Amino acid sequence: MKIEGEKELKTKLTAIGDYIKIPKKSLKEAILMWKDTTEKEVFDSEGSSMSKRWTRLSPSYAKVKRWKYPGKGILEASGKMRKNFKTKVSSTRAILSNPTSYFKYHQLGTRKMPQRQVLHLDSKRVKETEKIFNKDIDKILK
Repeated sequence: MKIEGEKELKTKLTAIGDYIKIPKKSLKEAILMWKDTTEKEVFDSEGSSMSKRWTRLSPSYAKVKRWKYPGKGILEASGKMRKNFKTKVSSTRAILSNPTSYFKYHQLGTRKMPQRQVLHLDSKRVKETEKIFNKDIDKILK
């Protein structure tokens, strides 16, 4: 029995199989987009680019910070945390992390400090990630 378009279907399924095995290019592009937007947009907007603006500093700490670190944003002093995002990409996953020792306290909050999320699955970046993968899937299916 012969199915019309069998050869084309087989070619496309093989291409999809290859893509599923090695999505590293898309993963790398996506995680670099997340890294770039986190380092730039999230810090510049103090979280509002993710529609979750960070809680303001306490009045007493804001006063000290204006004197000690003039012109710096809510989660910036030395700039170490902002510049310390790391990416790791394998054939099946991409990881964005920040090894700065105090990053987790800002990300999760503490009893004494409000949560100020830097990494958040916001709809804007999720849509950008989908575009990256869809673009590559479309190339394979053509």
